[in-house]
Amino acid sequence: MKAPEHILESVITMLATAKVAKAIGAVLGGFAGYFLPTAALRELALGAFSLVLVDTITGVVASRSDGLPISSARFGRLLTKLVGYGAVVIVCTLVSKNLPGMGELAPVASTAALSLIMVTESISIIENLDRMGVPFPKFIREALQAQRDKRNDLPIAGKKDKQ
Repeated sequence: MKAPEHILESVITMLATAKVAKAIGAVLGGFAGYFLPTAALRELALGAFSLVLVDTITGVVASRSDGLPISSARFGRLLTKLVGYGAVVIVCTLVSKNLPGMGELAPVASTAALSLIMVTESISIIENLDRMGVPFPKFIREALQAQRDKRNDLPIAGKKDKQ
């Protein structure tokens, strides 16, 4: 008994798609193995990526609670953030791997970059929770306000001061 042609076509497509998915997985695995050579770095990268996602989710919820519209431009910042963070980790890895005498210290730069990313995202999550009205101890609120004030005092790259 012959299988209907559309079922056979579907199976062929599925197998072809699996090959593409496997190839993409192999390429991503190769990049991860090169740019995140240790298990600790891979775990840090996964933690940083998870915090970026949690920050995005809490940002959406906070915007809803503030009555702000959710726009595609805001979600575009997620892609920009991921590409920017990825570029920082890649540069740290390449520089530390190619500097003479780094030896076992090569992952230090990537660890520092990923740790800073995690701290930045954690602060952003706390700010989003604050916008949602989640109660925090006074010292955390004061520390957040101090961070906001410092950030507001920093000049923005590419923009001239209007005086």
